[in-house]
Amino acid sequence: MSIYNLQEIVTPRIILRPVQVGDEIALNAAVNRSLESLQKWMPWAKNSSLAATQNFVHASAIGWKNKTGNSFPMAVIYKETQQIIGTSGFNEDSIIAAGIYTIGYWLDIAFQGQGLVTEFVNGLTRYALDGLKAKAVHIQIDTANHKSIAVANRLGFISTLPTDQEQASNTILFKRVNTCLLPPMHVTWHK
Repeated sequence: MSIYNLQEIVTPRIILRPVQVGDEIALNAAVNRSLESLQKWMPWAKNSSLAATQNFVHASAIGWKNKTGNSFPMAVIYKETQQIIGTSGFNEDSIIAAGIYTIGYWLDIAFQGQGLVTEFVNGLTRYALDGLKAKAVHIQIDTANHKSIAVANRLGFISTLPTDQEQASNTILFKRVNTCLLPPMHVTWHK
């Protein structure tokens, strides 16, 4: 299965689907509601303008459509309201040819603390390992980002010993190679 054929991943409360033209305003509103938190961890959040969000959405949509993207951003949609509440997906640190998918994510501050990130990261991990037959799923997290470290720990990701480069950048690499012992959850994906 090719990631480019993905239409959506569905978890109990979340729908993940490729970012598409038309998502700009909802995404930009979520970014700006969460700006203080995002700017701690996400370098791209330094520019929270609508134009920056439009550029991201358009480049991402073209990458998905033309099957040329090196990252695979997905809108995080809260099923109950159909509201876009963040983005996730597999970022540019993924090495698709080697079967390694690196998950990145952020969530609107108004929706944090409800287990939603743990839920959709579980779904992405299952999709990569079972649907795409990945060899590994990674999450790279700043050592001071305790909320994201807690997500990786809840999902049984194993922290790897940092390399010199990781020590210099203050990140921890978390890894999973199978779905054994992931918290049980019903996940479907459509291609």
